[in-house]
Amino acid sequence: PYSSNELGGNLQDQALSVTNVNSDVSNIERLNRWRCALRMGMDRPLTGFGPGTYQFQYLVYQREAEMTYISVTDPFNTVLGRGGSAHSEYLLLLSESGIFGLICWISLQILLLFTFFQIWNSSLPTIEKNLSLVIYASLLTYTIHSLFNNYLGNAAFSLTYWMAFGGLLYFAIRAKEAHLHE
Repeated sequence: PYSSNELGGNLQDQALSVTNVNSDVSNIERLNRWRCALRMGMDRPLTGFGPGTYQFQYLVYQREAEMTYISVTDPFNTVLGRGGSAHSEYLLLLSESGIFGLICWISLQILLLFTFFQIWNSSLPTIEKNLSLVIYASLLTYTIHSLFNNYLGNAAFSLTYWMAFGGLLYFAIRAKEAHLHE
């Protein structure tokens, strides 16, 4: 069994550890956090607990049998790197903003896809279409990765994400203007 916590583990061991939900404490803890977020979403399906509250509210949703030695029990006394994140942008939104927040996030991802296709099928120069492809590919990569982790709470990462988002919108506006001038 592969473990992401093994000292001296190589890249292959790290990559293969994602399938180990039996003994890899990081993966077991991730499942604990996901279950807590789901329970929170079921308790307050419409409103959630409010933005930024997961790390404080999920503690009571933990089940003893699902906790690990890295489980957080005090949100104000955490070890660096073991804070209280839901480890999923989707589940974080469900727990903090309810089903409507989750639907908004999914709708935003679908909107990005349609926006990219509008750019790609426009009369913009190839270089601009290719730049929009690179931007969309980076946003899609995060969209998929955000099923398993959430980084939009990190200022540096959030800035990068929303700048890429803005870049795609810039090309969408350019594509619309090019269409109007045809």
